[in-house]
Amino acid sequence: DPSSGVIGVIDVRGSSRSYYMGLFGENLGRDDQYVNARGGAYDVFKAQVYSDRMPHNLSFNALSPLNWVGGPLQPAPAGAYPPATNPATWNKFDYGLQRNTLGGNVEVNAKSPFFFRVDYNEVETTGIRPSSGQLGTGSGNGLMEFGLPTDYKTKNTVLEAGYKGRTWNVKLGFLDSKFDSNGSDTAQWGNFFMRSALDTSLQPPDNELKKWSLNFSARELPLDTTLLVRLTQSELTSDVGIMSGGLKPVSNVAPPTGVGYLVTAPNTDTFYGKHETTTATFSLNSTPMKGLGTRLYYEYYDKANDSTHVNYAAGGLGTDAANCPNPGTGIQSSNASRFCITAFNGPEPFEYTKNEFGFDANYSFGNRGKLLGGANFVTVERALEPADETDDWKLWAEYRASFGENLSGRLKYQ
Repeated sequence: DPSSGVIGVIDVRGSSRSYYMGLFGENLGRDDQYVNARGGAYDVFKAQVYSDRMPHNLSFNALSPLNWVGGPLQPAPAGAYPPATNPATWNKFDYGLQRNTLGGNVEVNAKSPFFFRVDYNEVETTGIRPSSGQLGTGSGNGLMEFGLPTDYKTKNTVLEAGYKGRTWNVKLGFLDSKFDSNGSDTAQWGNFFMRSALDTSLQPPDNELKKWSLNFSARELPLDTTLLVRLTQSELTSDVGIMSGGLKPVSNVAPPTGVGYLVTAPNTDTFYGKHETTTATFSLNSTPMKGLGTRLYYEYYDKANDSTHVNYAAGGLGTDAANCPNPGTGIQSSNASRFCITAFNGPEPFEYTKNEFGFDANYSFGNRGKLLGGANFVTVERALEPADETDDWKLWAEYRASFGENLSGRLKYQ
């Protein structure tokens, strides 16, 4: 917060043999205020509540020829392009975002190896962010910059439970993250190369992420081995309405000019996005003898994509639109009296599975150097026609040597 004013700070701490507490705050009453209160009982529980406000001032007194800057509807001023060429008549606004975070957490272990933790926070972002759009229907017209309204909120909930032992630990976690745009999925703005008609820009759609995770580690196994295991399962979903029409030129002169809507008939009114991701990681890190370290590992990654498959039908606009090509002909036959769009079949949702195996080893020769090497194998199966499956092998070796305090070398073969 760059404005002039009083800066307030508070810092209070206290403790006893069983309990402790703390309260800290700075920039009180300002746009970048921060407050954190925490406390608990030693080895029994601990809790925290916090608030963090942070402005991001990107620019002041920016100019735009559009009206109602920063809103979901920004029409162009009246008059032929370029209307109001004198920037002194344009509208002033500030580019900037305000990010406010409010949350808290509680962890309980009751003087035992078991623990349970709850964490919740809300992150709200408001303001005007820079954006741009294409002028007209061709790239030769260039782009126009304008400010898009921003009103986002993300709610995050984390639940964790586990056991902390002397030689092994385990933790089960769950994350639920919901993103809400708090408004329309689109914003409209005046496009000067379309007779100042309203063009449309997409805003981020609402979505939700749910993720389970399991972490396990064990130490002091034979050969001084440590076992690390991590498993995750997540689901990311969203839904957004599909635009059934767009601004296109229409007239009976060559080339077609003006503005009209060309409906291309998508096969669905709503896009439902759904990604399911599964991962598994296993690692064995050992020291079988003095100077020798080894690592045996396996990684699995699978992304399943069950999102809506969207297709568009052919369409036409103009006095001679009836003579546009039939759907599926693959011929775009526009002329002075019609504008045609051919059918478009969207690609299949992309998904893939990856398996990776590997072994690494290193041996130290004391002060004389270190020898490293390993093998790695990766296989990937994709929903992609040009390369539906690939296998990659990699063998490598490396020697590192030190020849004194200021001189060292490395030789690697792969």
